[in-house]
Amino acid sequence: MTIDLLPYGVVGRPHGVRGELVLRPFNRPPSPAGDVLAELTLPAEVTLMRERVPRQETLASARPAQDGYLVTFAGFESREEAAALTNMELWLPRADLGELAPGEFYVADLIGCEAYDLEGRRRGVIRETFWNGAQEVITIIGDDGAELLIPAVPEFVGSVDVKGRRVVIDPHE
Repeated sequence: MTIDLLPYGVVGRPHGVRGELVLRPFNRPPSPAGDVLAELTLPAEVTLMRERVPRQETLASARPAQDGYLVTFAGFESREEAAALTNMELWLPRADLGELAPGEFYVADLIGCEAYDLEGRRRGVIRETFWNGAQEVITIIGDDGAELLIPAVPEFVGSVDVKGRRVVIDPHE
């Protein structure tokens, strides 16, 4: 399963009085020069999402800031107007995100993969992921319907075979 749009970051609070907002990428690159947002031709049509409901907007400007970017969207000229976009996720087309390095994967691509623990026992199927404010979390539903939440970090996620639809986890039990 390939998802065409992937979450890039979350829109934060307004900054200033002219409609600028803080945008925090989920996966901050080592330098702004290597970030897809720095390479995006603006204005650009983007998808904002809240509670899985998409909304098309035009990203008018983006400039590097301390924890991400300060951005503006067309038609949101004041602080009050821009505040309506706070806590929305910015989603970008997969094609705009560039090539992954060997061993890298998009967490969204794990949905539908079977999860096995270090002993080779099948633990269930990955049904969804969500951002908890610090990292992505994988939701695994077992054959018995039990839910297992695993942080999507190397300490908990071992090998990942997206093509083979198999993920090895260490649930730390």
